[in-house]
Parts: sequence; C-alpha cells; structure tokens
Amino acid sequence: MEEPALQKLYDAYSYAFIPKMGEMITKDRESYQYLVESIRKMPKQEELKNRLTEAGFSRSSYENLSFGIACIHSGIKL
Repeated sequence: MEEPALQKLYDAYSYAFIPKMGEMITKDRESYQYLVESIRKMPKQEELKNRLTEAGFSRSSYENLSFGIACIHSGIKL
C-alpha cells in the first residue's frame, strides 16, 4: 500500500477485524490470523514486478486497486 495513513488504518482493521470475523463465521480464527500475517509477508508491488522481470517475464507491470490494498500483476513469458 502506498499511502502511509491508509496502511495504518488497514493494519488496525485487518488485525482486529478479520480474525474476529473468521472466528464468528467459520469458528476458525487461526486461519484468518494466518491470512493477515501472510499478507504482510507479500513483497511490495515494485519488488514483485522486479522478481517477475528477473524470472524472464517481459512487460512486467502492476495495477493498484483500492489505493494498493489489492494489486494485479502481469507479465508475458513465451
């Protein structure tokens, strides 16, 4: 996420809300806690784009959605 204020807001929301909702709906808090933690381990957009290029993908790019909360990466490899 590229906006620091939104990053803090999203962090607070995701750590407090996502595991709690997972527990209420599915009775499985741990899986949703893992989801929140694994999101933090995902490389930043530019880093993942560079990894795609290094792996041989051409025209590697990304498009941020919802201020970077979600992102679509693409590349071509023949």
